[in-house]
Amino acid sequence: MSSPSNFKSEDPGVAGTGTPSLASEDDAADLAKLGYKQELRRNFTMLEVFGIAFSIMGLLPSIASVLAYSIPAGPVGMVWGWFVAAGFIFIVGLAMADLASAMPTSGGLYWWTHFFASPATRNPLSFLVGYSNTLGLVGGLCSIDYAFSLMFLSVIVIARDGNWTPTDGQVYGVFLAAVLCHAVLSSVMSRIMGKLQTVFVFMNFVLIAATIIALPIGARNRRHSAKYVFTQTENLTSWVSNS
Repeated sequence: MSSPSNFKSEDPGVAGTGTPSLASEDDAADLAKLGYKQELRRNFTMLEVFGIAFSIMGLLPSIASVLAYSIPAGPVGMVWGWFVAAGFIFIVGLAMADLASAMPTSGGLYWWTHFFASPATRNPLSFLVGYSNTLGLVGGLCSIDYAFSLMFLSVIVIARDGNWTPTDGQVYGVFLAAVLCHAVLSSVMSRIMGKLQTVFVFMNFVLIAATIIALPIGARNRRHSAKYVFTQTENLTSWVSNS
């Protein structure tokens, strides 16, 4: 970690292309006040960074991938389960946004931990937070790609009227192909990834708008009452309900 006196920005832009640097001297000065030396180049614009976060949220895929866990509880499980979880996640997001706006450093979680923790505990706590976050990201990638493989193969099942069932090997093959594809894109094509994020933002908004419009129209003659939506419980599991 460098002191402000020997701080030097190392984001010169893209040589020979005329592309301006996305870093600013004000940002560099703010980081220098924290004793942080900027070393990584900024390839993403603000919209592209927003696209990364928005794509990770992936509202429709996120809802679809957890329906198997909420449907057995009935409307209450799907509606209130989502709202309660979203409320707690929103609080975490607000806290992290506050820290990120005050200390916009790379590797924010473990850097913030090191900054605020006591000298005796900052190193082990930073190690714990950093590697816990790494394991969470690895697990998150695997869960997303596994959910994608199930959704992708379900399209084939529907197209064949249920006359085909994917094997475990086929599910794993699609999952492995998705993981390898993501590894290549994120490792060697960072500038293209930035452009793709803009496309993904647009696609997400289109899908959300289409769902909001199409579902009420398609179910206009089969709508349930508000009481059913917010209070009806079901038990579609093997557990016995207490009466």
